[in-house]
Amino acid sequence: MGVFERLRSGSTVVLPEDGSATLQHVHADDVAAAFALAIAQPAGSVGEAFHVASREPVTMASYAQTVAGWFDREARLEFLPWAEWRATVSERDAALTEDHLRHSPCASITKAERVLGFTPRYTAVEAVREALLG
Repeated sequence: MGVFERLRSGSTVVLPEDGSATLQHVHADDVAAAFALAIAQPAGSVGEAFHVASREPVTMASYAQTVAGWFDREARLEFLPWAEWRATVSERDAALTEDHLRHSPCASITKAERVLGFTPRYTAVEAVREALLG
């Protein structure tokens, strides 16, 4: 059973460490909007790099709590040290999760806001909600 199914059913979800590593999902519509803004403003965008993301990241634990709430559930969370948690998932999932644990990505969109006028329509969890629930 996958994580989303576990959250929907009220089953326990085990997270690595303390659940404080961050995720910063972005909706494809927000990425497209930023590209359109950059194309429309070549004087300010040519040769520049911009972060396009949701405004703020969420922790793994708060993300799980929010998703469980979509199904009228409370997330039942347990936490394991990295070495123990890693043994419970595939190598690919472990590698992806380790990157979040080590780097806790948090991209600032300040430059894209200032130069392009970019404003994301979706929060990190709203982007996932639309992908998951339509």
